[in-house]
Amino acid sequence: MSNKKNGLIQEKNSAGSVVKETEWVDGKKHGLERMYDASGAVVKEIRYEYGEKVVVDEFYQGKLSKHTPYLNGKKDGALIEYSRGKKVLEVNYSNGKKNGLSIRFNVKTGKPISEERYDFGEKDKNYYKQYDENGHIKSDRDGNVSHEYICDNNMPSFGYIYYDHYRIEAAVKYFKNGKIGIRQPYDGDRKFQYFDPEGNAITKSEFVKKYLSELNYPRGYIDAEVMAVDHYDLDGEDCDEDSEDFSDDIDSTVFTDEENSLFEHYNDALVRFLTIAEKLVSMKLITDTSIQNEFKEALGCFVEAKKKNEEYFK
Repeated sequence: MSNKKNGLIQEKNSAGSVVKETEWVDGKKHGLERMYDASGAVVKEIRYEYGEKVVVDEFYQGKLSKHTPYLNGKKDGALIEYSRGKKVLEVNYSNGKKNGLSIRFNVKTGKPISEERYDFGEKDKNYYKQYDENGHIKSDRDGNVSHEYICDNNMPSFGYIYYDHYRIEAAVKYFKNGKIGIRQPYDGDRKFQYFDPEGNAITKSEFVKKYLSELNYPRGYIDAEVMAVDHYDLDGEDCDEDSEDFSDDIDSTVFTDEENSLFEHYNDALVRFLTIAEKLVSMKLITDTSIQNEFKEALGCFVEAKKKNEEYFK
């Protein structure tokens, strides 16, 4: 006669209540193992296949609170957490390590709040997604490109191109079709570059006259960076009726090297503060490290410009 365990075996406490019951086949756990609380409610359920743990389900107040799949004794697959019966977190595992997407969900709407990505336990610092309460994407980054979304059409309004995790190569603004309309390099001459919706390089005045209104911004939004330089309104009309192309008049004006340097510093400070302001408006937070760093850089640029201004106009 075999001494191997077979069938359903129960464990009871001193009061005689069942606290655990396990299904066995030939001495190995096979089937379900259930744990109960003092009231008799299931708090954990583990599924075995011939001694190998394959799934662990945890319960709170009678509802599933956590689902964890296993392979060869390690977490493997989509771990899911629930609150009041609704999914709030999904994390993918491979061989016991986070691998792939980790997504948080709004408990009220069931829509995603944020996404992260892992590579066998290592968090990808160059990947994230953030959503508003309605599930519309607010910001994202994948590799060396980040986007901020102001409109509800799931198309980016502005963003950044990076050399690496921290160093910014250029700031960009997008058309409604997803193409870049304005690009400002963060090194070299830092001059704005303008494009039409097909990606062709064009002049400032042509951009403002024909394409400014096609940027992916809410109706009524005024692009202060362009407006301050070109003096055009959103309809593409020149606000100076006496000049057919006011931007050409600006370009033809001759300034000294000191004046140019001064203007560049003030423009740099203005651009940085404007970009930060756009982020704050769209993200509704200032706790992000990258934004804090940009605040510091912008402040340093402004202080330098102020110093040069005071020296120049003594």
